[in-house]
Amino acid sequence: MLVAARDAGVSRFVYAASSSTYGDAPELPKVEDRIGRPLSPYAVTKYLNEIYADVFGRCYGTGFDRAALLQRFRRTAGSRRSVCCA
Repeated sequence: MLVAARDAGVSRFVYAASSSTYGDAPELPKVEDRIGRPLSPYAVTKYLNEIYADVFGRCYGTGFDRAALLQRFRRTAGSRRSVCCA
């Protein structure tokens, strides 16, 4: 998707990240640059995708800066989803 966006001249790319990337970080409220240890494989892949997109933007000069790039959503699956696996 990033390559296609770059090739099409897209100026802004939003990645639907996840609050699961905060992992076991105990601080509240959560802070963007304080990531704990991920608690699930899902959290690991979401965080790695954030890093990949950030590096992609820097390497290829797409202008996809990290602030405009990702939004960390919380509880998009509804209130009955298990908290232990987020």
